[in-house]
Amino acid sequence: MFLDNLRRRLLDLEDSVSHQEHLLQHLKEQRAAVQLQLDRFVYPILTLPLEITSEIFLWCSPRDFAADPSEAPMLLLQVCRAWRAIALSVPVLWDSIDDEFTTPAKMEDVVTSWFSRAGARLFLKLSYISDPESAPMHSLIHRHASRLQSLKLYTHSQCLCDLADIRPFPLLRDLYLCSYNFDMPESTGTPIPVFSGAPLLRHLSLECISPSALLMPWSPLTKFSAFELSLLDCLDVLRLATSLSKFHRHGVLEAEETGTGQPLHHSGITSLTVAAGVHSDDDVLPFLTLPCLQEFRLGDPSHSYNKEMNTRILPFLSRASATLRTFTVDLLPLLPNELVPIEWFHITTHLTTLDLAYPQYMRQFLHALDRRRTPDFLPKLENLVYSKGSSDQVNNQLLDALQSRGPDDAPDSDTDTSCARLETFCQIWPENVSGLRARIPLEHVASLRALVSRRLHIHIGTRDMNTFH
Repeated sequence: MFLDNLRRRLLDLEDSVSHQEHLLQHLKEQRAAVQLQLDRFVYPILTLPLEITSEIFLWCSPRDFAADPSEAPMLLLQVCRAWRAIALSVPVLWDSIDDEFTTPAKMEDVVTSWFSRAGARLFLKLSYISDPESAPMHSLIHRHASRLQSLKLYTHSQCLCDLADIRPFPLLRDLYLCSYNFDMPESTGTPIPVFSGAPLLRHLSLECISPSALLMPWSPLTKFSAFELSLLDCLDVLRLATSLSKFHRHGVLEAEETGTGQPLHHSGITSLTVAAGVHSDDDVLPFLTLPCLQEFRLGDPSHSYNKEMNTRILPFLSRASATLRTFTVDLLPLLPNELVPIEWFHITTHLTTLDLAYPQYMRQFLHALDRRRTPDFLPKLENLVYSKGSSDQVNNQLLDALQSRGPDDAPDSDTDTSCARLETFCQIWPENVSGLRARIPLEHVASLRALVSRRLHIHIGTRDMNTFH
C-alpha cells in the first residue's frame, strides 16, 4: 500500500514536470519572438552618422573634462554598447582632462587611461596638492610632453623646479603655472629653464610665481595673464615679451610703494585687462604707454571703485584715447558718494563700444549720453552695453538718450561724419534675476519697438536670452 502511494505520487510529479516544461518551452518561444522584434527595431539615434553622434557627444561634455562617472564623456560609456564604442572611437573626447588628485597612484591611473584614447594633441590640467613628491607628475608630463598643446599645473614649487629637465614641448601653445607656496628660487641663481623648449608657446599665465625665477621663451608670447604678481614682475614681463598683444592683471602679491617702476612703452598691446579696485591692480597704469591699445577692461565682479583710482586711470585714458575703441567698466562704488567719474568718457572720444556694469550708479552718464544736450559726448559710439542691471534701468531718460542717437537725429553724413549712429543697445541681466525684475515696463515697450523700427538692435535679458522681441 505504501509503495503504491509513492508510485502514484511520482507519476503526478512527472505529469507536473512535463506540464511545466511545456509552459517553459512556450515562454522561451515567446521570449525569442519578442527578442526578434527588438532586434529588428532600429533606434533612430543609432542611425545617425558617426560624425553627427560624435558632435552631439562633444556638446554634451563639459568644458572642463573630469573623470566623473556621472558626467560625459564617462557617462556615455555606460548607456549602451553602441554608444560606448562610439565614445571610445572619438579621440577629441579624451584629449582634455581637468581634475584634482590627492594621490599619485590615482593621478597616474586616470590620466594614463584617459589619454590612451586621445589623439595627437592633449590638454591637461592637474591639481596635485596633497603630496610634495614630484616624481609622479614629472613622469606623467615627461611621457606626454610631445603631445601637450595646453597645460595647467596647480602644485608645489618644488614640483615645478623638478620639471626643468623635461623638454622639448613641440606643440605646447598655452601654459598656466600656479604655485601653492611662494618659495620659488629667485635671481640669486640661474633661472629655472622650465618649459624653455616650447617654441610654439604663445599664451602664458603665472600665479604666485615670479617671472624672474623662470627662463621662458618670452619674446614669442602674444598673451600674458598675471595673477597675484607684483608691479615690478608685471613690468618685467612687458619688457621681456615684446610680441604681446593681450595683457591681463588680476591681484597683487604684496603691498608695494608707488613709483617703484620705470615708465614702459609697448607698441604691441591691443587689449588690456586690469582688475583694479581696492587691491590696487591698477598701479601698473601710470607706467604704461600703449599707443596701439584698442580694448581696455577695468574691474571685475569682486572689485570696487574708489576715488584714489582716478589719479591713475584718468591720465592713462588720456594717453590711450586716440586708439581706444572698446572700454568695459565693471566696478561697484566702494562708498555711496564715490561714483565712476563721467570724465573717463569725455576724454575717450573714439570709443565705438562701451560696456558699463551697474549703470544705476552712474548718475550723470545718461544726461551726457543724450546727444541733444551734449553733442560732443562719445561721438563715435555704436554699441552700448548695460550689464548687471535690471529692467528698471529702462526709463524715460535712457529712451531719450537712445532716440537722440538714432538715424533720424544723427547729423547728415554728407555734412558731418564726426558723429556715429548707435547700432546696438544691450542690457544684460544677471542669470538669477527674478521674474518681477525681468519685466520691461509696459509704458516703454512701444518706445523700444519704435527704436527697433529705426534699425537699432536691442537685446534686453540675460546674455543667452533676449526677452525683447
